[in-house]
Amino acid sequence: MTVGEVMVPLSRTIVAGPQDSLADLLPRMEPGAEHRVLVTDEGTLVGILSLSDISRTVTWLMNTAPRR
Repeated sequence: MTVGEVMVPLSRTIVAGPQDSLADLLPRMEPGAEHRVLVTDEGTLVGILSLSDISRTVTWLMNTAPRR
């Protein structure tokens, strides 16, 4: 079996830029390992974003934000 046989095709992958709004991106994302977002900058892959990355960041923000 080859990588090409098991990969998710680029046509079924969400691509975003590092400056794109998370609020705009979230509705396009779905749960599951295959639903990661490729982050590109001027055509170069600079990272991969998953829902678990976002969840971890939201949890951290909630725990570090000043309490009212």
